[in-house]
Amino acid sequence: MSGQLKNNAGERKLRVTLLSSEWKASSNGDLTTINRELAIQMAKHPNVEVSVFLPQFSEEDKKDADSYNVTLIEAAKVPGLKPVLWLASVPKGHAMDCVIGHGVDLGQQIPLIKGNPNYSHCKWIQVVHTAPEEIGMYKSISVGQQMQQTEIELCEMADQVVTIGPKLTAAYQYQLRKQDVFNLTPSIFMEFLDVQQASDERRTFCVLVIESGDSEDFYVKGYDIAAKAIADLKDKSYQLKFASKQRGKEGELADKLLQCGIGRNQLSICSLDEDRETLANLFSMVDVAILPSKTEGFGLSALEAISAGLPVLVSGNSGIAEALEEVSYGSQCIVDSEDPADWASAIKAVHDKKRNVRLEEAKSLRENYLQKFSWEEPCNFLVEKMYNLAFGKKKTWNSEHENGGACSSSGKSHRELFTVTEQEPSVKEIELQGDVIRNRKCRAPNPSNVNTVVKKKREVSEEVSDPVPGPAAVEHGDSLSILEDMNSFADNNTQSIPLPATETSDMKGGVSVETRGWNPLHSATEGGNEVIIETLLSSGLDIDSRGNDGTTPLMVAAAKGEEKTVDLLLSKGADPHLKNFIGRNLLHAAAEGGNTSIVKSMLSRGIDIDSKDDESSVTPLIIAVKENHVEVMKYLLQKGADISLTTGSYERNALHIASQYGSVAAIEMLLSYLRPDSRDGEGNTPLVSAAACGQIEAVNCLLKHGVDPFLRGEHGWSLLHFAAQSGNVIIIETILSKGLDVDSRGETLGLTPLMVAIKSDKLEAAKYLLEKGANESLKTTKREIPILSIASTVGSVAAIEMLLSCGCSIDSRDDGGDTPLMHAARCGNTKVVEYLLAQGANPLLRNTSDLGLLHLAALSDNVLTIKAVLSKNLDINAMCTVLGITPLLFCLTQGKLEAANYLLAEGADENLKSKDGWTVLSAAAISGNVAAIEMLLKRGHNPNSRDGCDKTPLMWAAERGNKAAVEYLLPLTH
Repeated sequence: MSGQLKNNAGERKLRVTLLSSEWKASSNGDLTTINRELAIQMAKHPNVEVSVFLPQFSEEDKKDADSYNVTLIEAAKVPGLKPVLWLASVPKGHAMDCVIGHGVDLGQQIPLIKGNPNYSHCKWIQVVHTAPEEIGMYKSISVGQQMQQTEIELCEMADQVVTIGPKLTAAYQYQLRKQDVFNLTPSIFMEFLDVQQASDERRTFCVLVIESGDSEDFYVKGYDIAAKAIADLKDKSYQLKFASKQRGKEGELADKLLQCGIGRNQLSICSLDEDRETLANLFSMVDVAILPSKTEGFGLSALEAISAGLPVLVSGNSGIAEALEEVSYGSQCIVDSEDPADWASAIKAVHDKKRNVRLEEAKSLRENYLQKFSWEEPCNFLVEKMYNLAFGKKKTWNSEHENGGACSSSGKSHRELFTVTEQEPSVKEIELQGDVIRNRKCRAPNPSNVNTVVKKKREVSEEVSDPVPGPAAVEHGDSLSILEDMNSFADNNTQSIPLPATETSDMKGGVSVETRGWNPLHSATEGGNEVIIETLLSSGLDIDSRGNDGTTPLMVAAAKGEEKTVDLLLSKGADPHLKNFIGRNLLHAAAEGGNTSIVKSMLSRGIDIDSKDDESSVTPLIIAVKENHVEVMKYLLQKGADISLTTGSYERNALHIASQYGSVAAIEMLLSYLRPDSRDGEGNTPLVSAAACGQIEAVNCLLKHGVDPFLRGEHGWSLLHFAAQSGNVIIIETILSKGLDVDSRGETLGLTPLMVAIKSDKLEAAKYLLEKGANESLKTTKREIPILSIASTVGSVAAIEMLLSCGCSIDSRDDGGDTPLMHAARCGNTKVVEYLLAQGANPLLRNTSDLGLLHLAALSDNVLTIKAVLSKNLDINAMCTVLGITPLLFCLTQGKLEAANYLLAEGADENLKSKDGWTVLSAAAISGNVAAIEMLLKRGHNPNSRDGCDKTPLMWAAERGNKAAVEYLLPLTH
């Protein structure tokens, strides 16, 4: 299958087995969620075989795991023992190099497993996600100390300890002085990205609490705090929805909550078996999720809510709070208190925002979190560690995106239904990551990019705005216009790494079981069980019932290639002419299923052979191409399908799509119909698509057929640029063998392939290019940006370390005078700032606009970055002579509330004015940030005061067109 990673010949397989109580989370939510994600991520590696050892599992579980290349193994039942203890006896003949335990429940078996001579060589990885001793401090029955001792003993016996989140990492590093403790901070859960939040205000404001733990944990988890907070609000429109995992104990739980003062009509309790679909539906029904725990190792339920785009509030004494502190705007979600009154205030603050505002903020938080934390990076590192432990040598693993899978999953899920998901990175997608050099959103794709939902064609700016004009521009004295230029830089600087763009929405349209709203009939048709289908239909289920995206059971059957099921449903009256909600019909579904007989049947019913969906003009032929269903392609072409049709606003033809997905058989066939060097709407060829997506077999196929490797794509990028973007070293090697210049330049910024590899955080590709003679001292032709500054914006300490070892100057400047340290500070890349400072970067330098390091750190709005900069004893009130502005004033003009609060707390002088006479309140009004204005008014600033420009804050807000600020200030002025 084209989406799967290919095995590297000659490499030794790493066989990993995880112990788990279940494959899909139910009663053991957090353990199972982490175990499942670890298994899925590790299985993406071409030389890793992943199995999960379980007490029991269903056929549905097996099919789901198979779709991720994960093997489920069932334990032998031992009467009288708890099911998790059955895992102490591994089935005879099962081979493994590493075994992964999790906590006490799933770690206590491993000493027994290793006692078996067949497994004594196995390396033991122990995962922990709780701090039992801390939990024990709050429990009425304090078993915490005993649990902690057992946990520590297990960790000491293990070869590697993995802790979930920064809080636990610090705790276990302290107790395991001689042990290697590896932090794995969970990333966004992709299955929740498609949760649809209602845009209209509701009559009630629903607060969600998800239960975790046992009956002893009522007070530890802060459930009493939640109920008391709702009661404190004294407003019956506030509702508390409690999702309980303890079936049969809802009444007991309700009694406890009602004793906290909440009204009976304000409380609802629902049973939650932690099914992902049920949980997603729950997230769409509420307004905010809270995690009021008195202590929490991490708090996965809050992260799941963030993944669903739901506003959250979390306890300050939780692991996720520590993670959120590193995320822009994350600290706004933290309630560092056990006082219900404080929680009530925080809940009310969320309630008082307009619904569209709070949902947009939640979406931004999700984006920022994903920019900071990924699954791929820590899982790659963990696999590398296990390989080293098991075989005594270091193995550097290429990720899916670095080894032939940049544009495809590690194995097609059986739940993808007629989905041609545009996973090839687009120019727009990279722009959303931030400008290649200077946009402050500098690190990683946001959730909409990862789920490849890009709905509008990007508008590439050929010019990159200067962040700050040079001193000459200031002679006119117009500081406001300078700040406008800076805003233009921060928000609209769209010059980016060009890739053959495919809008995910262009070819998404897919329907998965995990898309909410399926009923049993959908599931039965997926399995093709005709007896069950007949039973369900006889019970009265609508044969044309729809999922949330409009999918009918007939569409599911067609997309699975279940011909008998399709015939049965049609004979029972299913409507073959329905479409899903983006306009995909049964012919689209049949094309995905790859069953020519079903395709023939759909055409016989009058469905247009070239029917296009409503979002991206995707045709059935395009879907068949993506899926590499050559027989379906042949049949459609014989019946007159128009091969010249393109998909999406980027106008990709079938050959581009086949190349993007590595559908080699489809490529071979299509070369008889389409020009091998055909260009899409961005000027990119199919060979570019294949190289950018890391599809080595497609690259070799196209080169074999004589496609010119010297043709350039968008912005004058060479094929080597696109290969560097994918990070696939084999493709880079292949292209260099064709004679391409290792230091070839793009035409817009003048980027080299090495710069592209660094920007894309493809370290192995960068190393390889350096070995092949790439010049690390080159700068971009536009703005003269050094490669070390590019690495600083990405946030890759490893890349910076590598470049410094090659001789790159630590204080090299671009044409605006910015150093790598300044770029890192502006981007809020705290670890890079700390590393560069430790390596001797000069914190006292200023750029050509006289902005210092603290000004730029304040622009990031990242408190940790500002703290790192202030540790060098910089003047907190330093004036920029060009703008005549302090860091506090500077961040307020940009609406950076987190930075302003922190600078004030550290003693910044709020009474200083800018060269033009702006006060801090003027600056906040200029930005239009109502929260910043409110904060300053609470500190005693006068809303009617006039600044050195003889303007009030209201005048500034009105002049700048900041409607929300005007509405807020108007009642306060006279």
